[in-house]
Amino acid sequence: CLVGSEMCIRDSSQNAMKVCEEVIKDLHTAIRSFVGSHGFQRCSFLILYSCIMCVSIILLSSSGGGLIQDVSLEDYFFEFMTVLKLSSKTWKLSERSYNKVRLTLKNEYKVSYHDLFSRFLEKKQTLDDGFLVQGNSIISMINTEDLDPPTDLPSSGWEASYSNLEELAGLGGPPVFTTTENNDW
Repeated sequence: CLVGSEMCIRDSSQNAMKVCEEVIKDLHTAIRSFVGSHGFQRCSFLILYSCIMCVSIILLSSSGGGLIQDVSLEDYFFEFMTVLKLSSKTWKLSERSYNKVRLTLKNEYKVSYHDLFSRFLEKKQTLDDGFLVQGNSIISMINTEDLDPPTDLPSSGWEASYSNLEELAGLGGPPVFTTTENNDW
């Protein structure tokens, strides 16, 4: 491969994306297992960060005609977004990230997360591929009322207030010291 050639760059990008896809699959398996055993409120900062990175990679890999080109990546996108949404009861960072992605979809892709998610669920129900069977996916582990994300987004002032990374100093989350007396944080 010649340094700087377009072919070399394209091959490197494709190889990097393959590695990212494998990591996304592995992280999904681990997070699905954790959430199945411990629930969303016990997700660690590492799990949230992994979800944020996976969602970012999936969105960055999308191009041209469709938002998410690869069907399996579409599954992972909504799975990780579900983790962010439902762990937001424990972590402010999770809520901020979830809302930031929704705002990005609205502003950059001109689509509503609610509409995308609804179409995704309809497609999964129509396909009857086992995705929504209890335990087969993260989405299948939650209550039906949790499946419908709120349609309102924070104002544009919200977006500006969280664009500074120093704002994340108050990440929120479970208590630093937990005892057997206070174990349902």
